[in-house]
Amino acid sequence: MPTPAKLTPAGLVSHVRLDGRWTPKTFRAKADEIRALLGARTDLRMEITSGSHGDRATITLRTRSAADGIDLNGWTPGAPWGVDTITGEPVMVPLGRRMLVAGTSGSGKSWSTRALLAEGSEADDHRLVVIDPKRVEAMNWHHRARTAITPDQVLDVTDDLVAEMHERLALIPRGQDVIAISPERPRITVFVDEGAEVIAMAATPRTRPTKEDPGDPDWSRIMDNLRTLARMARAAEIILIWATQKPTQDKNGGIDPQISAQITYRAALALSTSGESRVVFGEDATEKGWHAHELPMPGVAMLRFGPKAKPHPINTRAFSPADVIALPDRPTWHRETSRPTASPLRLVKEATAATETPAPASNRDRVRQAVEEGARTLRDITDQTGINKGTVSREIKALTATGALRKSDDGMVLPGQEAA
Repeated sequence: MPTPAKLTPAGLVSHVRLDGRWTPKTFRAKADEIRALLGARTDLRMEITSGSHGDRATITLRTRSAADGIDLNGWTPGAPWGVDTITGEPVMVPLGRRMLVAGTSGSGKSWSTRALLAEGSEADDHRLVVIDPKRVEAMNWHHRARTAITPDQVLDVTDDLVAEMHERLALIPRGQDVIAISPERPRITVFVDEGAEVIAMAATPRTRPTKEDPGDPDWSRIMDNLRTLARMARAAEIILIWATQKPTQDKNGGIDPQISAQITYRAALALSTSGESRVVFGEDATEKGWHAHELPMPGVAMLRFGPKAKPHPINTRAFSPADVIALPDRPTWHRETSRPTASPLRLVKEATAATETPAPASNRDRVRQAVEEGARTLRDITDQTGINKGTVSREIKALTATGALRKSDDGMVLPGQEAA
């Protein structure tokens, strides 16, 4: 027994009372017959949800959108991520939330995500890191983010982030849950795009090391680092946003189960299957109406962030590559240059000690100097220089190839013949 349909900002809505043999679930299973009974267009979005009681259901025909007429092109600081098409309310995604963003090719995932990245790199106490093996998105952010494209770069930046995390966690005062952000200790938003490519990168077999050639670094450490950041880095204000076109957890998928378990904000644009919707939104996605596989393309999403979130379609903000490139430059984060400035006493000393040896200008110089000063193992050089292991290993390999360093029979790193 349906009530008369009411016209709302979101379309036509009718509440239905079911007899004792029907439940909202069985009623929803008859969606094709109900569409035929109503004579609704095949392309008209129809939603059947549970009502206020166990014998009630609600039919909604999305004949209109509450977001119609609202311009969502471009971005300014503080602008909402999108507009709820049912209520017309602006939808905000607060900074500092770990987030999963999924969407099939052509769904508008990149355009919808850029406003979040712009917000995360705008203020003096915020920095952005973009990890993008596909290169295309990272190229847009060079002027306001640290970008990592190659396996070496991704390993370097994740090593740096984990080291930064541990340092920050040691600084959190007793009685506080998170570190206070500042220009010296900014919140770092880490954007991974595309997740499936990063997982595949980390699975690349390494070459077998020899005495003459230390080989490639252990790429599997990339995923170990990212999992550590997902589990532990929120209190250190290092926040992970994971994006993928392949929201599955199989061997070719784009979502790591350990990382997914730590993420609270989950957004999906159009997906391919109901199974993908369940991976993003949970096993109750079908029952609760989180049907991202039925969303139109491009630029329409759902956002689930807690038990009170509603599966309402959201028209998301559209931010083009040209818009990103036109943004003003912002400082980029690097661990060596992110420390607070030295004390005045040290500055005076540096200014007056004319005979003091200047610091090496590059990582390669620092590695070579450490060896010349007596460091003999990878661990010794890492501790002495403060450079991460992956970078030290590569610099040793390069210096060995030029003869500036050499390896002893027992694997010790020694100055080369020209420095001996």
